[in-house]
Amino acid sequence: MLFRSFPTGQWREKRPPASMFSAHIWALSHGVVELFARNSPGRASPFPADDLLESGIGIYLRGLGLVGPDD
Repeated sequence: MLFRSFPTGQWREKRPPASMFSAHIWALSHGVVELFARNSPGRASPFPADDLLESGIGIYLRGLGLVGPDD
C-alpha cells in the first residue's frame, strides 16, 4: 500500500486519486512491454527493459514530489 506511506500534509491534499496513480504506472509498464515485445526494426531501445521501467517510475515519483533527486 504505497499511498499509506506517503507524507502527510500538503501532499495528501494534492495527490492524484489512487486509481489514476495506478493507471499511470500501468501505462508506463505497458509502454515498456510494447517496446520490447514487438521487436520491430527501428523500435529497439539501447537500454534494458528493467532500466527503462525503473527510471520512468523514478521520474514519475520525483515529479509528484515523493522521491528526492539522485545523489
